[in-house]
Amino acid sequence: MINNFILSFYTTQFIILMEYINIIYTRKQVYNNNTLDTLYKQALLSNFINLWLLGPLAYYVAVEYLSSVPFPVIISAPGMIAAQGIIYNEGHKYLHNSELYWIHKFHHTFNNTSFVLPISANAVSIQEFVLLYILPILSGVCLFRPSENVLITTTMMISIANITIHSPILYNIKYPEFMVSPQKHLDHHNKSIKSHYSAPIIDTQYLLDKLKKPNNHTEPIKKID
Repeated sequence: MINNFILSFYTTQFIILMEYINIIYTRKQVYNNNTLDTLYKQALLSNFINLWLLGPLAYYVAVEYLSSVPFPVIISAPGMIAAQGIIYNEGHKYLHNSELYWIHKFHHTFNNTSFVLPISANAVSIQEFVLLYILPILSGVCLFRPSENVLITTTMMISIANITIHSPILYNIKYPEFMVSPQKHLDHHNKSIKSHYSAPIIDTQYLLDKLKKPNNHTEPIKKID
């Protein structure tokens, strides 16, 4: 039973640390403005519901009902990261371009007119947390059969990455193009919500675009004597 709350505990600790650092860095005064104060309290409540109620329930389902004889780590760990990245990217893109945007709308109240801080990483509606946060991981469990240790490790990697891409202090840190950087995701919040749908580790859209890009290389025409 205690294991159900391991991810919640360490994720919360990391949020507190990064939130403190980022608030100092941005000098954001969320408590001196009634609108921001209300929004910050909504973010706190959302974090509690998602991380301490829904998260442990999902972990219980994964371990008790979906787990089976595990695949080797070399298959299950990358598989979990890939499954999360692909399903999140497609689901996130769909919410932005359909009548279901209301599910995702709360998360985008955190923008350049309010604030984007680490606490906003998990400040999403219950529906979104289930569809875009829990479902991709449970799908990975079904497809790639991780051991419990691999499940905890990969989910913690996803959680940490999610918090870091909502951290303004890391905006100028350069990442490889195939990864989701804080700059990409913060731009998604602050500049263009119709771009950078991937999160939080692998830039799935970038890789898909690379695969779709036509190969302009052509073989030289052989001269026939």
